[in-house]
Amino acid sequence: MLCAATERSLIDAQSPYNQLNAEEIKLKYPAFKLQPDEVALYQQDSGFLRATRCVQANIRLAKAHGAIVHERTPVIEIIPSSENGKILVRCSSDDIIDEEFDRVIVTAADGTFPVWIDSDANYYGFPSDGQIDGIKLASDNLGETITDLDAHRPPVDDVHIDQMRQYAEKRFLNLGKNVTHSQTCIYTNTPNADFIIDHVPDQPNVFLVSGCSGHGFKSFIEPVDANLLYKRY
Repeated sequence: MLCAATERSLIDAQSPYNQLNAEEIKLKYPAFKLQPDEVALYQQDSGFLRATRCVQANIRLAKAHGAIVHERTPVIEIIPSSENGKILVRCSSDDIIDEEFDRVIVTAADGTFPVWIDSDANYYGFPSDGQIDGIKLASDNLGETITDLDAHRPPVDDVHIDQMRQYAEKRFLNLGKNVTHSQTCIYTNTPNADFIIDHVPDQPNVFLVSGCSGHGFKSFIEPVDANLLYKRY
């Protein structure tokens, strides 16, 4: 479970961590099964944030500072004005008329058991959070491309559930095979899978933040995005 890139990031960030072998993991977290030649990176102060609540908190703060937020509203056109420096945003919703803004950000999108990542196998998971029975086990493998965001999410098929069970049997001790909840996750990805935080060419007060949603939240936390946009531009 050793990820060299993760270890380099921890070193660069001067974040304390320990490298544990299979026996040490067995003593500390007996639910895990590691092979004798496997090691793990343990970061004591790690955890997870609830992305939706964090985004909602940031939206409240933005509104308190005068921001106008329109959720789930497709933007049809952004028209810069050469007269007053304002930006005209044209939306497709019948309930929202064309509006002018000084600055525009377009975000097109969707304890005894630790938060863990198995980089080599592309699996990760969380302990029980009290909302759904059991632990979370997720696969970071992309599926089919979705073009209609209003369509219902496809259910998790039996093939993927069987793959999850096989992995869980290999990695965990005494974990039941009953699946209490399953769902697919929609990723917003750029063509090269990199995140984009940049201004539109020739329009320095119009920004594009893409490749985010919950996927981006895990990899590049939203307050960091906001801090960059506020201080850099």
